[in-house]
Amino acid sequence: MNKLFYIIIVLFTIISCNTTDKITEEEKQEIQLQQKKDKLISEITDKYNISYDWDTLTYKYSINYDKILKSGYQLIRQIWVKDIYQKDGSYYISIRTGYSPTFYFDLSISEENLNKLLRITYYGLKFGSFEGLLVVEISEIKKIRFKIESYEDDEKNLSLELDASGSFIGKGKIVELIMNGNYE
Repeated sequence: MNKLFYIIIVLFTIISCNTTDKITEEEKQEIQLQQKKDKLISEITDKYNISYDWDTLTYKYSINYDKILKSGYQLIRQIWVKDIYQKDGSYYISIRTGYSPTFYFDLSISEENLNKLLRITYYGLKFGSFEGLLVVEISEIKKIRFKIESYEDDEKNLSLELDASGSFIGKGKIVELIMNGNYE
C-alpha cells in the first residue's frame, strides 16, 4: 500500500512538473510584449527623469502630493478617457486613473496627440480605456470633498448618501502620448 501511494505521488509530481514547464506561444508573445513595454517605460522614465507613477500613488491628503507636483513629469499607465473637449482654442481630455484613490485629471493636449487619440476613439475605446502611456505634468491637485452613493435596501427603497470622498481632481498637460503597439 505504501509503495502504491509513493508511486502515485511520484507520478503526480512528474505530470504536474511537465505541464507547468510548457509555455504556450500566446504566453510567450505576452511575455515579450510586457518586456518591450517595461523597456519603453524605463527609457521614458530616464528621458523625462520621471520619479512618480500616478497609478501607484496612495496619499491621503492633497498636501502630500506637493513633492510630486514639483518633481516635473510623471507617468500614467492606466487611462480611462471620460471626455475630450475644446476651450478657448485649446484641446483637453478628462481622464481617470488609479483605484484607491482615484484621480480625475483635465489635461491639455497638443493637436498631434489629440489626432492619435481620436484615431483610436474612431475605432472605439473599449470601456473608455486605452492601452498606452501618458507622460504628464500635473500642476494642481485637490481632494474631492463629497461623493454621492445610491443603494437599494431589501424593501426596494432607493436611498442616496452623501459621503466624504477619497478621490482627487487635478489639472495639467500631456507631454507625450504613447499608444499600444508603439512599444518598440
